[in-house]
Amino acid sequence: MSVKRIFTIAVFLILLALVCVGIVGFNFMRDAGIKQYFATMKPPAATVSTVVVKPSEWTPGVEAIGTVNAVRGVDLTVE
Repeated sequence: MSVKRIFTIAVFLILLALVCVGIVGFNFMRDAGIKQYFATMKPPAATVSTVVVKPSEWTPGVEAIGTVNAVRGVDLTVE
């Protein structure tokens, strides 16, 4: 093999190694950045809703035993 060919192969291998190191380094830096972002992120404040309660009359239901058949083809039964 000639010196020129060995030099070309060596340069190619060095460039290939630099690309591989760059990809691995980028992935490590990305993971570290994501961890830092989520470590400093505060959870959003929980919202609480309130409702004013008003007394009202409850209409009692009819207690019965039977089967309910739906109009659109779904049968509902109690287990």
